[in-house]
Amino acid sequence: MSIMLTTTMAAALASAAPDQPTGNLQLDFDAATQAANSGECERALTLFASLERDPNVKPGSLPAGAIALRKGLCLFKMSRYDEGETAILAGLPIIERAGESFDYEVAESYSLLGKAAFSRWD
Repeated sequence: MSIMLTTTMAAALASAAPDQPTGNLQLDFDAATQAANSGECERALTLFASLERDPNVKPGSLPAGAIALRKGLCLFKMSRYDEGETAILAGLPIIERAGESFDYEVAESYSLLGKAAFSRWD
């Protein structure tokens, strides 16, 4: 019951989260992801940028890879392809090593990278 209550509380906080970070990495990551998934990419990018600057997010770590990858996916949605490609390429190797729980993000990333490459092809 307490797990369900905690999950419910986290979801409510994430959905009502302001553009400013809460200081809780998981809540901020969830809020950024929810914003990205809802098409609120400007808000998501603000939150992802804050997470990238957090000293607790170590370069090369799984959280850093997930932040970069999801930021890149959002940048693609905003037609900011060069920035999106850079972010995806930074996060993809880390996420691929994380295993099959990220298979959807990996597949979506390769699809977008393929579209970006195709668009540059003459």
